Amino acid sequence: MQNYRIPKDETGRELTRHGDDEFPCAGYNEVFSKFYLNEVPWHWHEEIEIVYVYAGSTLVEYIGGELDITEGEGIFINANVLHRLTQSSIAECKIINFVLKPEFISGGLNTRIFRQYVSPICRNESLPAMKFDPAVRWQQDALRHMRSAFDAYERKAAGFELSVLSGLGEFWRLICTNESDLMKSRHMVSSDERRTIKIVRYIEQNYTERLSVSDLASAADISESECFRLFSRTLKYSPGEYLLMFRLRAASNMLLDSDRSISEIAMDSGFNSSAYFTKRFKEYYGTTPLKFRRGRSR
Repeated sequence: MQNYRIPKDETGRELTRHGDDEFPCAGYNEVFSKFYLNEVPWHWHEEIEIVYVYAGSTLVEYIGGELDITEGEGIFINANVLHRLTQSSIAECKIINFVLKPEFISGGLNTRIFRQYVSPICRNESLPAMKFDPAVRWQQDALRHMRSAFDAYERKAAGFELSVLSGLGEFWRLICTNESDLMKSRHMVSSDERRTIKIVRYIEQNYTERLSVSDLASAADISESECFRLFSRTLKYSPGEYLLMFRLRAASNMLLDSDRSISEIAMDSGFNSSAYFTKRFKEYYGTTPLKFRRGRSR
């Protein structure tokens, strides 16, 4: 299965449903050339995510850090973490990944396993992500179990659900037994992360309006100069660049999901001129809005 559209709500939370209530886990086999601009844009979800790279490499960014994951390596991305994936190799990046609710591992929220082994890690705010290197024996074993679970998920043979649960359960057990301190640490979210998330959510709730850097800074109760420094430290963009990218991505979704005119979409995504919108869209996507719509139509 492939998941190349990342629909989000006004807070940046991904709206894709991964699995269902009876089996809250989904697996994806994805190649980055199918994503817009070879990237998975900034988003977050309540689920945890486990990624294995089987070709090329991807840069995984999150507030306060980044990790380059190359062929044969993997990464665990914690629940509720704002993150972004971009292709970092010349060769096309290809990944398999699971997105699952934490309670899938434990069989429910009201179990000893969830209380002792799952919840402490998922609530550990000092653990946004963890890289898995096959040069480390236990991490190699964890990745092997993850790949085995994914093979079972793709084949869908009788009882595959048990094989997926078993493989991901072993992946989790290896984290708990080799990184036991993760279940004890209770670091607070950094001020940079809190402020960035406030501004990002403000943008996503108000991007259709005329916004200034002063507006963005006020959302986090900081100065304009600190707003520029904050975005440079955490997202590697200026506030204006991030706002522009968000508006263009919102517009791209409107182009695909509606038959509204280009001028209407320009206004609805925060641009006060369809000509300026078309110019910036072409710079970002390498094509005009109209050609983008025709080329991506289903």
